[in-house]
Amino acid sequence: MAQINEATLAQLLSEHFEIDADQLRPNATFDELELDSLAVMELVVVIEEQTGLELVEEDLGLGPTSTLAEAAQALNRAVDEAHTDSNSAQGSALR
Repeated sequence: MAQINEATLAQLLSEHFEIDADQLRPNATFDELELDSLAVMELVVVIEEQTGLELVEEDLGLGPTSTLAEAAQALNRAVDEAHTDSNSAQGSALR
């Protein structure tokens, strides 16, 4: 999973949280989807499992009023940073 767009996020939410696809719009908030902070953390864990990366939930800045579009952007930034950190660590270990 290279990029996390709204469609990917919607698919994960539908599969793992059994949310009706009609509710999964880019401007839908986690609160509107009846997902609390624990559910958001569970979503991050699902993404970690699929990407093989460790993401820091606190750094994502996601909360009940975050939209799926905002979540996708925050997750993409976190995945990009984790890939960059991982590549830097591998490069420095090779020196």
